[in-house]
Amino acid sequence: MRKDVKDLYINRTDTIKKALRKMSEGGEKILIVVDEKKKLIGVLSDGNIRRWILRDGNIEGFVDECFDSDPYILDEKYDFDFAMHLMVNKKIECLPI
Repeated sequence: MRKDVKDLYINRTDTIKKALRKMSEGGEKILIVVDEKKKLIGVLSDGNIRRWILRDGNIEGFVDECFDSDPYILDEKYDFDFAMHLMVNKKIECLPI
């Protein structure tokens, strides 16, 4: 069953703990960080969170402190082969469209 992309949205002012809970409940490795107009401003991966914690970050901290504000993205006219090439070469699991 396909999930609604809105289930992956998180706000930059939410806590990292909330993000971890959301990832765990949905079985996801990435969340889409959106502004108040639901516009993409970045992504938050489980890797971002792990690196944050290893740098002595606190899970009570905020998404704003560790999300990727410059993610790789594709437009709606993306080429599948290019997308796969990018994902393999950059070792990324998800590409927002």
